[in-house]
Amino acid sequence: GLPVPGPVLLAGVALLAFAMVSSFPYAKLARLVKLPPWLWLAPVVGALVDIRLTFALIVVGYLVSGPVLWLRQRRAA
Repeated sequence: GLPVPGPVLLAGVALLAFAMVSSFPYAKLARLVKLPPWLWLAPVVGALVDIRLTFALIVVGYLVSGPVLWLRQRRAA
């Protein structure tokens, strides 16, 4: 649905494949459910504005969260 050029789409698929086999510590769903209620309002409002863009941003945010958590754990150790 989103107008994405071919090279960007290919890079996205490669990033997804790397994330699937990586050992990055992604947040568990149970931890995400415990987020403050006001934080759940942002994706709901975003979905009302543009659901495809909101979904893409949520997916990218989740993919980026793994390396960010990994860096935080590495610096703390």
